[in-house]
Amino acid sequence: MGVVGSSPLPLSAVSQPRTVVCGGGLTHLPFSGIITVLDAKYAEKNISEKKPEGVVNEAVRQVALADLLILNKTDLVDQQQLEQVSRLVRTINSSAEIVNTQRCRVELEKLLDLHAYDKFGAAEYERTLSARFEEDLPHLDQRVGTVTLEVEGSLTPTSLDDLVEVLLWERSLTTTKGHHPVIYRMKGILSVVGEDRRVMLQAVQELYEAEAVDPWPMHSPRSCKFVFIGEHLEKDILQKFLQSLMVEEPSGVP
Repeated sequence: MGVVGSSPLPLSAVSQPRTVVCGGGLTHLPFSGIITVLDAKYAEKNISEKKPEGVVNEAVRQVALADLLILNKTDLVDQQQLEQVSRLVRTINSSAEIVNTQRCRVELEKLLDLHAYDKFGAAEYERTLSARFEEDLPHLDQRVGTVTLEVEGSLTPTSLDDLVEVLLWERSLTTTKGHHPVIYRMKGILSVVGEDRRVMLQAVQELYEAEAVDPWPMHSPRSCKFVFIGEHLEKDILQKFLQSLMVEEPSGVP
């Protein structure tokens, strides 16, 4: 869990999404998701702090990595400030759920069994789209944001490997401004050639997992849906790159 307040905490623990350090050793435990706590009074100041090129704003990174965002101390700000902080957070991560609270009083059900790495379905994707485009979000001089994309067609196992290599490992894609996108989080619902089930893709920085889940409906068009959270994301560049990896496949055919 990260805390975005007066002193952000490092999130080194998320570098191994399904491995937890326990008692000095590595223990494999189910990893439910990443929770970030924000101080409603100071979060905007920390998130908006400009850093030199190449220097990561730790508060922004913690928000970007989160599956659940707890906006704490809401009693210390007025409604206008609260809405501004919420909109600011949405410019960075429109995929995570936001919970408003005071004194960190949150129902345990909200914190436990997030299953953020066990599922990412159509409902979650549509919620991200709705949160992203439901209002005119304030423009801020930030390098981190959310991009949602749907591309018709299917990936081959080889092109899925290419996607991971280019975006997560080599970071060799180049934007129109000469930057290389830095992916903090990537989620996807994929169609993969030879697989009659949807493939769920989850990535945290350089680490990823792809798992076949529920079957594709017969005669439904094949496509791949993505949510990217990171730095220097240009939607058109990502769209063209993903389209270059796709092959056509008959609807409903494995």
